[in-house]
Amino acid sequence: MKKIIITLLSLVMVFSFCACGAKGQEDQYGDYTAADLQDEAERLAQTVLAVPGDQASQLSEQYLKQSQVTSGVEADQYKIFSVMIGDWAKASPELGEFLGFSDFSIDKTGKSLTTTLTMAFTNRDAKLLTTYKTYNMQISSININPVYSLGEIMSKAGLNTVIGLCIVFAVLVLISLLISSFKLINMAQKRSEEKKKALENSRSTSEHLGPAVGENNEVSSSSAGNDEEIAAAIAAAICAASEEGIPTDSLVVRSVVRRY
Repeated sequence: MKKIIITLLSLVMVFSFCACGAKGQEDQYGDYTAADLQDEAERLAQTVLAVPGDQASQLSEQYLKQSQVTSGVEADQYKIFSVMIGDWAKASPELGEFLGFSDFSIDKTGKSLTTTLTMAFTNRDAKLLTTYKTYNMQISSININPVYSLGEIMSKAGLNTVIGLCIVFAVLVLISLLISSFKLINMAQKRSEEKKKALENSRSTSEHLGPAVGENNEVSSSSAGNDEEIAAAIAAAICAASEEGIPTDSLVVRSVVRRY
């Protein structure tokens, strides 16, 4: 089935990108008349309708790969048909059953000419847009767009607006959180610096006080030893001066007061 579809599409590509052989009396668009353009649009539409919706995505990928291994006009043709089949893959699930063709219009602006063929389906219509280059009347793009009502278009536009606003507000909230986090980072850095300074100050203070404390201990110990010697000497002198012969052990010196 896929080979048949690819063969049909290849034939359509060959005929669509060449000048139309049927030439009417009114040469309105190069070698094309309005009837010729409508016939070609309907032929393209019939080719697209022959592609099952579940196989359209795979076929579109195959055409895209073909465009990458070829060059020139052939590569452009594969890209155009890849886009057309890709549009059909996206639109076909919501269209329903094909009913027929309805309107056809031609719009020429500048160096391009666009034909619009309306295809009627049970669920919603779709438009086949074929764009030509006016100087050689070769196809430059083919697109299939579903037709939506005004209410559907407005609802989608409103939804897109809401989503956009939500994204903007979310980004603003993230930016504000980042800015506020800078203050916390600065506070943490200041605290760490203050702790480091406090540790350094305590270390330097302990280093300065260490020797002084040692010296005081030495002085106090030496003074305590001198006081004991003085107390012993005083007790011995009292015992020697006493007529009763008071033993040294019975005397207790309470304090020694220095006068110098």
